[in-house]
Amino acid sequence: MIVLRWFKNALLFIMKEIASFLIKIVMVMIILIILLTVFVPKTPVEKAPIRKNTYIELDLSNPVGERGSLSIFSMEGEKVNFYNMLNYLDKGKNDQRIEGLILKVDSVALNRAQVEELGRKIKEYREVGKKVYAFSRGFQNRNYSLAVNADEIIMPPSRGAGSNISGYFMELPYMKRLSDKIGIKYDVIHVGDYKSYGENYVREEMSPEFRENITRLLDRIYYNFVQDVSVSRNIDERTLSRKILNGDFVLADAFKMKQEKLVDSLMYYHEFLKERKIANITTLGKYARSVVGHQSSGKKIAVIYGDGEILYSNSGRGAQQSITPDTMISELDMAVRDKNVVGIVLRIDSPGGSALASEVINAKIRSIEKPVYVSMGGTSASGGYYISASGDRIFAERDTVTGSIGVVSLVPDVSELAGKLGIKIESVQKGKLSGIYSITDGMTKEERERIYESSSKIYSEFKERVSSGRNIPMSQMESLAGGRVWLGEEALEKGLVDGIGGLQDTIKILAKDLQLSEYSVVEIRRENPFEKLFMNYKYLENFYNKLNSILNMEINGKKEMLESELIIKPVTYLPYKI
Repeated sequence: MIVLRWFKNALLFIMKEIASFLIKIVMVMIILIILLTVFVPKTPVEKAPIRKNTYIELDLSNPVGERGSLSIFSMEGEKVNFYNMLNYLDKGKNDQRIEGLILKVDSVALNRAQVEELGRKIKEYREVGKKVYAFSRGFQNRNYSLAVNADEIIMPPSRGAGSNISGYFMELPYMKRLSDKIGIKYDVIHVGDYKSYGENYVREEMSPEFRENITRLLDRIYYNFVQDVSVSRNIDERTLSRKILNGDFVLADAFKMKQEKLVDSLMYYHEFLKERKIANITTLGKYARSVVGHQSSGKKIAVIYGDGEILYSNSGRGAQQSITPDTMISELDMAVRDKNVVGIVLRIDSPGGSALASEVINAKIRSIEKPVYVSMGGTSASGGYYISASGDRIFAERDTVTGSIGVVSLVPDVSELAGKLGIKIESVQKGKLSGIYSITDGMTKEERERIYESSSKIYSEFKERVSSGRNIPMSQMESLAGGRVWLGEEALEKGLVDGIGGLQDTIKILAKDLQLSEYSVVEIRRENPFEKLFMNYKYLENFYNKLNSILNMEINGKKEMLESELIIKPVTYLPYKI
């Protein structure tokens, strides 16, 4: 007992010392921030000179977030805001100093909806007589989809530069046998035959419903891709599709790509600049600094972003990492309170998440008297569609993934694993069903039925919200729901969205419906206090970006799902990316 007491006291002492150290670090940072605020002069944003005959070079290998950062210096960093990108490209299109665009598309970290909207923006440059070049050392379907919008596609004249343009391939791990071996079981309770979240834990192979769903989506995406390439490159559609499906463009080098008329020229980048007599190049960030201006007063349309998994609480993850009722409602209230805001556009890019959080946000949007239009990003499915369904009008791109109206609960059971490890779980219980969510005690039939009954009610509520929001009779809802997933153009056919278009299109349609001849667009979000401070100090930008990543718990650009939000509780969630 003396040894145990000593060990306990030693452990408590270590924990206190660690906590004390962390508190001291935080205090030092606060003092440093205060000193910088008081004594360091603000650095004004310098306008970079833009010469005549300048090309804007767009490197699209970094992710372009929907919410991003609103400070002007971030246009040069990783957190480029997609809407601001489109706006500055608009300015460049009408700027006589800007000769055209150079797209560097070795890889494209944009979702399908962003590729579609940016592709239309590129075509606008060509329509006003400005040149657009696309340069890449290798093509896949995604980056080639963007490149075909250019006047000229260029690759290096090297056998190492090539293509992996193909049909489609998607693989998902089914882990039931592994789970059985290590002693972890799952109860996955679906409401909706096509609701696939969690089936890979309880099945050894893909369900027929999931295979049907995903095959239909991928087939349609492939058809859209072939059609776009066929039109842009003036190649017979059937011939192109036959060659793609035959694997002719898999590991095809740059010379093969030129021979097949998928590439126009073979030059190294420096040769390309010399041949096309391009001497002046600027990045979008530098160009943005040269044209930065002030928002006009008068009537406004507010843009609010819903980006990421839907959680009831962000639990310290940072507001930019998820959609929560607290953040979304706060931002909606800001738009409602502003008398100059006459309409709201919600930009939703989410695979879903907490059913309760989705319902709370849906209810808030329904209560707003100002018109609320929804612009769907790459994915607005399950809980993402739950939120969207409350909008007055909804717009999606052709390949936006949406629908997935259904509910699922996933409850793990580690009792067998605990036994294998020599761990005996003892419990004390009072009251029927009080241990319904225990992960160390197998779920009884009665407990499973109770969860299914609860999830069924949530599913009915979900369908009612869609039926009411979209003016679709409840008698038709089951054929649209059940976890079925649709692309944007399919959703339009079925009445789940009102039109095909991007974020800028949605804003323009709302302005037209409101009969606005003049208006400004404001992006509303709860500001990160660190960004609000550091955006005034140019030489602290890198420090802020690193600090912001730590505060938001970003790991290799991937977002961690919180088990407390997306496991055990009923969720409306789409588990895969397309």
